Amino acid sequence: MNLFRPILLRPNIVKKLNLLFSDVETKGKIQGAERASIEFRKIYRDIENEFIETKKVIEQQKKSNDNNFDILISKLDSLTQEKFFGKTSEDKGNRSV
Repeated sequence: MNLFRPILLRPNIVKKLNLLFSDVETKGKIQGAERASIEFRKIYRDIENEFIETKKVIEQQKKSNDNNFDILISKLDSLTQEKFFGKTSEDKGNRSV
């Protein structure tokens, strides 16, 4: 008679033995960590998308500010030349030699 045969025929006993020899707490922690990692991935993606959108807005504002600064510097240059030399940069370009 084979003593191991009845165990193989009863899956319930095998499950109980597995449960007895396995670390349930560690398995639960692993499952919890897996669920948490899925949630954190979602949150990370949301934060990453928000960062990308904010970066785009900042870049657009920077370009707009650069253009405004160039215009203001050009006006300042023109006014400075007019004050010191009595001529604007446009007059200077139209001057005949």
